[in-house]
Amino acid sequence: MSLAVLIFLPSLFFMLALNAWITDARFRTYRNFYYDIEKGMSRAEVLEVMKANYPVGGLRKGPIVSQDEEESLWFFMNPEDSREPNCEGIFLS
Repeated sequence: MSLAVLIFLPSLFFMLALNAWITDARFRTYRNFYYDIEKGMSRAEVLEVMKANYPVGGLRKGPIVSQDEEESLWFFMNPEDSREPNCEGIFLS
C-alpha cells in the first residue's frame, strides 16, 4: 500500500506540472480560445471568438496580439499578474 502511495504522489505532481490548464484558470481560458478557433475562419470571426472567451470586464485579460498582418495573426497569452514569462502562443496564417 505504501509503495502505491509513493508511486502515485510523484505521478500526480508531474501530471499537474505538465498540464497547467488543470490548476490555472488563465491556461484553461486560453486553451478554450484555441479550441474555439476553426480552420477557414476569417480574421473577424477569430476576433469574435476572442471577445467571446475574453469579455470586456471579465476575469481574464485578453491575449496580446503580437502580429496583425494581412496573412498572419499571432496571439500570446496575457501573463496577467504572473511573473512567469509568457510562452503560450497561437499563430494563424
